[in-house]
Amino acid sequence: MDLRWSRAAAIAVACAYLASADVAAAQNAFLHLLVTSAGSPVAGATVVVNGTSHRTDDRGEVAIDIAPGTVQIVVSKEGLAPGTVTLELRADERRTLTIALEPQGDVATLKISWDVTQATVPIRVAR
Repeated sequence: MDLRWSRAAAIAVACAYLASADVAAAQNAFLHLLVTSAGSPVAGATVVVNGTSHRTDDRGEVAIDIAPGTVQIVVSKEGLAPGTVTLELRADERRTLTIALEPQGDVATLKISWDVTQATVPIRVAR
């Protein structure tokens, strides 16, 4: 067995693998999200993109590489009403999106009882 041929073959295989990884990465889309409330960044918001959870940084931002196609985004933060967005991204597309969350009203629980059943009903209290 010629040892030089084995090394050359190994290098060729490694280069082919790395090239295919670069092509696969280039086919992804890139999403940059800014989460705000009342014009200010929301740090530590939970951003769920196609079922994968992320957190915003101190500037209210998160950057995500994602497969192209339909993208479902749900953003939540305690004290703020959650926001949802569905959009389509193409391969190699780069998109920046700002999601503004509104303050969540106070929610109380009222227990209503009648003859057979009890029900819990959320009630939004106006400020």
